[in-house]
Amino acid sequence: MKEMLNRFGNQVSVHISGRVSVGLLMLLLLPVYASAQVGGASGIQSRLFMSSFERALGSVVTSSSYTENPLYVTLNPSAARSQGQQWSALMQTSTLPFDRSHHRLSLQAPLDERLGIRIHLGQYRVGDIDGRSVSGYPTQTYSTSESMVGVQFGLSITETLDAGLGISWHHSSLYPDLDAATTIGLDVGLQSRVTDRYTWMVVAKDLLASYRWTTGSLSGANQEGSIRQGFERRYIFGHTFALQSVQFHHSVTLSTQSMRQSPVSQLSDNGLIIRQSSETNARAVSTSLGLDWAAHSQFRVQLGLHSTPFSEIETSWKGSGGFMLDLPDVPLVDQFHYALWSEHPEIGFAHTFSLTFSL
Repeated sequence: MKEMLNRFGNQVSVHISGRVSVGLLMLLLLPVYASAQVGGASGIQSRLFMSSFERALGSVVTSSSYTENPLYVTLNPSAARSQGQQWSALMQTSTLPFDRSHHRLSLQAPLDERLGIRIHLGQYRVGDIDGRSVSGYPTQTYSTSESMVGVQFGLSITETLDAGLGISWHHSSLYPDLDAATTIGLDVGLQSRVTDRYTWMVVAKDLLASYRWTTGSLSGANQEGSIRQGFERRYIFGHTFALQSVQFHHSVTLSTQSMRQSPVSQLSDNGLIIRQSSETNARAVSTSLGLDWAAHSQFRVQLGLHSTPFSEIETSWKGSGGFMLDLPDVPLVDQFHYALWSEHPEIGFAHTFSLTFSL
């Protein structure tokens, strides 16, 4: 994998002057390596925090050269660059099985001709969780929630090259008697419009972010322990190719995740006190494919295919789709978008709805 990434970096510098090499490399750069399955509870961005447009395209995180609304590409901070003097907003909600809900609000504003800012608010909640005693008897109903506030800055370095930086604050509450966890994450992004038809991008997501959970409030100070669970860090390489009314999207994601448990004192059989700690690390590669078709001047259709992180045991593919409808006759509202996407083959499909506004 390291050799392939080095090859990719060398090809990027060549492609800026030569055009074609990165496109061919990215088309051939399919996931062929993984050491463990990546996943877990930490990080709303790692699961649901992306636009319905990105969801419909198979979770492809890349740039869209046709649109003047950068709110569609929310995971790439370089897409927050200024494009004119128009302020815009996005409101989005998702309907999910198992009493879960996800809502988000995004605001896009130009700071000058080259610099733009984007603010995100998001919340993910799980309700009606049945509490049980050790014997299995019902006790009470619980809920969990995870919230995020993020700011992204996008800068147009040249007419064809944009860079971005994102800072996000995360808060997670799992159980009333367990102290909530907070953290700060960092995102960086870069994208370049090589030609009118071809755009490539690189994004690093959720750097530095991790939750630290302590169990002192549950087990008492004498048996207090802690677990540090890092967010799923993602390194995404993607590109878009436009051909008349159709755009093809492709991305490859390298994911890493770590978890460390602090030393815990335990009494052995011979009466000695033993302090044990553990640390686990996982990494995997996944890929996404998407197709965006302008069926009409005011109507677009998206189709996507996304792989779960490749593991040594099993790899599953998840489908998605959606459509975007321009609403020129509706005051303030620009577009309505709907996405249908699969969370897991055994869970079924989820639905995401979004509206974009001109302010």
